[in-house]
Amino acid sequence: DSEYWNNVFGIPIIQLSNVIAGVAFNIAIYPPIPSKILLGAAGCIGLATNCEEKISGHYIDGGAYLGLNVYVKAKNFLFAYTSGFDINTIMNIAIDLLEHQGNTYASAFRELKDQLPQSILSTGVTPKISDSLGCGATITKEDMVDQGASGGNIDFNPDCYAWVSISPFGDNIIESLDLSIEKGIGFSGKINIFDTVIVAAEMKIDVFGGSPSFFIDAKIENLSIGDYFLLGGTYDSDTGAIYGDAEFRVDLSTAPSSLLVNIEGAISIPTLKTYAYIRAVVDDTQIYFEGKMSFFNGIFEPSALVELRTDMSYFHANLQDIVFFGGVLVLNEIEFEIDAPKNEELSVYFKADITALALLRICGEFSVDGNGNGFDMSFSVTGGIDGLATMTVSGSATLNTERIEESQFNSFEYKVDVVSFEEMWEAGKKVVEDFVEGIQEGVNKAKKWISNTLSDVGDVLNGALSFIKDRLGNFVNNITSLLGAALESFVKLLDDVGGAVLNAAKNILNGIGSILSGLADFLSG
Repeated sequence: DSEYWNNVFGIPIIQLSNVIAGVAFNIAIYPPIPSKILLGAAGCIGLATNCEEKISGHYIDGGAYLGLNVYVKAKNFLFAYTSGFDINTIMNIAIDLLEHQGNTYASAFRELKDQLPQSILSTGVTPKISDSLGCGATITKEDMVDQGASGGNIDFNPDCYAWVSISPFGDNIIESLDLSIEKGIGFSGKINIFDTVIVAAEMKIDVFGGSPSFFIDAKIENLSIGDYFLLGGTYDSDTGAIYGDAEFRVDLSTAPSSLLVNIEGAISIPTLKTYAYIRAVVDDTQIYFEGKMSFFNGIFEPSALVELRTDMSYFHANLQDIVFFGGVLVLNEIEFEIDAPKNEELSVYFKADITALALLRICGEFSVDGNGNGFDMSFSVTGGIDGLATMTVSGSATLNTERIEESQFNSFEYKVDVVSFEEMWEAGKKVVEDFVEGIQEGVNKAKKWISNTLSDVGDVLNGALSFIKDRLGNFVNNITSLLGAALESFVKLLDDVGGAVLNAAKNILNGIGSILSGLADFLSG
């Protein structure tokens, strides 16, 4: 026997199983009206033989369950799932139906499918983790009989499907599947777009009163659009390659209050010799951020690193190559660290390296370390014009917080380095010469960079257009000749399916009318 209720409503490609239907009436109102409805079924889209024999690429497993309740809004829900599908499968099912009906346009649809590039045919939706353990065929009638005989429920594993759930006002349970539906809106699945953008994600959002929450766990598989745009997990500056998958995970809850974040990704535009990398982590113990960008083969490369422990025992920040006002002020490096472990000595460190007007440079360090009775402090500051004159001031001191009178300066030094007049003259000439040469070189580099950049941008655009054209293949050329046949066949298909659905709906409505008429006679009797 078939595991399905085949050819439902007379449509050859609809097979159902595990059908659930329930209606509750409020008899306090005359005539009684439905107050609670539960409808649902598992099933298969495809010819019966393809569904039963699981012919790959010729059927789609799935199901949907709907709960409506007039009086208890928390019991309203929708849950739908599928084992996965793509354009290739959908077109195969359409061709199978046309051939089953003896439609002469089946060959036209097959020819249309054969002309489509593989990247289009593979576009579709599959489970988030395609190789999940324990995932097999969809629920069968034998499963229902076996489980029913033992008084149990169907063993439904949501990891085996792509699914969407809507339960705005409360948690719900589909008892026949032993499946819990969490409050809010949820989605899980992997989306493939032209074999180029592949995103696996699970998402749950609850903003319908109470305590709002938000969860998303997504991965973007290594994305490459020719050699013009790369996206992935990490960037290798030695090889210029992108490795791994970009990750984005956020889990926010307001009751109890909690936030978990894990974001890691890198992008690269090889033609423009530009890349960027970011990693951010927030959990119960730390807040961590790391980022770096490099523009046009390292013309400037700003970076940042920030780390904070949530118990406030440690903070560290490092910023490098931050340019302000077009290069008037450059933060070569700024570093600040506070280490304050519980019941241990405090340690503070600060460092700065700043260049102004491309000539004046100031570097400084300052540290404070606990010593049991107070703090040991030291500092050093150097400023000047490299190659002409510099001045360094440094020192150290001890601060006794228990006995202030014992605090003291341990050392204080300064040093001035000034070159001789002859050296200064030669150095000055060299500065001027280097300055003029630098300007000329900068102008030449700018001209070359602008020329190369314009050429590279043109290459990017041309490459992108060629990439799109290659992806589409001969689709555009063939679609015109096949469009008429496809549309005519589609219209006939809609007519056949529509007629079958209307006849089935008419029979169902007539049956419901008879039931209600009999119920009214019973109540009046």
